Parts: sequence; C-alpha cells; structure tokens
Amino acid sequence: MIKTVKRDIDVSSSCEEVWNLMTSSGKLENYHPFCRSNEVLKWDLENSVDLIEYYNGKILKRSFYEWNNKKGYKLIINDMKKDIADVKWEILTSGSDTANLSIEIRVLDGALLSYPTIINNILLTFYVLPLLGGYLESVLKGFKYFIETGSSVSKNQFGNNSLFSNN
Repeated sequence: MIKTVKRDIDVSSSCEEVWNLMTSSGKLENYHPFCRSNEVLKWDLENSVDLIEYYNGKILKRSFYEWNNKKGYKLIINDMKKDIADVKWEILTSGSDTANLSIEIRVLDGALLSYPTIINNILLTFYVLPLLGGYLESVLKGFKYFIETGSSVSKNQFGNNSLFSNN
C-alpha cells in the first residue's frame, strides 16, 4: 500500500539561499499559504520543534530528527495525540543560480481513524494522498514565490485545501 506523496519544484535561487530559507525559524508564514502562525518552541538543528496553526484551526507539531547541512532534513508531524506523518525536505540538485526542492510526506500507520483496513486504504488512496499532493504543490509554489519575489504569500494563494484551510 503506497502511503507516500512527493512533489518538487525548480527555484531560481542558489542552493545556499534555498537552504537558508528552509532552515530559518518561524519563516513558514511567509511562504506557506495555509499557515496562520508558526510558533517556534525550540530551534536547534535536528532537535528543533515548532507548531503550525493552519487556517482551519488545526495545530500540528513538527519535531525534526535528521539534519543534513545544505541538503535537507526530516521531521515527524504530530497532531498533539500521535505521530501522523514523516516528512522529508530535500534539495535534490542545484546549479549556481537554481535549485530543485523536494518535499515528501509518508503517512504513518494509525494516522487515519480506526476504520477497517480496507476503508483506511480507500480513504488514503482516493482522498488523503491526492489532497496532500495538492498541499505540497501549494507549499512549494509558495516557497518559490517568496524566495524569488521577496513577497509573502496570501491565504490560499494557490488554491484551497480542505485538510488545512477554509475559504
């Protein structure tokens, strides 16, 4: 059963600039089109922890556990009750003035409600993963927009996502 969704985007910026933005504490509000607020609890490389409040009121905790300098990091998403996803941000390729940024989300067992396995698999395949794919595309577009223009994104700038926002 596939439980992973991954998207990437080319960014007209150096690898170092992309790394600096993606590892800056409290910057999500500038480029994340579904993020109402980003409270940093601790910022210390792979020991970093922050909270994201989404426009639909949902609050998730990000706990970083792997930090590969100028390449990427991994983190666990927790819904304040249980771990629900493993996320990897990675700079895949770079030139002197371009970088390819990738985000991958792996939905963890137990993330969905305790429906029978067949129902969970159907929900995951036809509802959750497609919405997460759209979510990643919006976040990556927001990252690209902010780093290339210096302007912050607005709420739902690249479309609404029912998992994380409201109209």
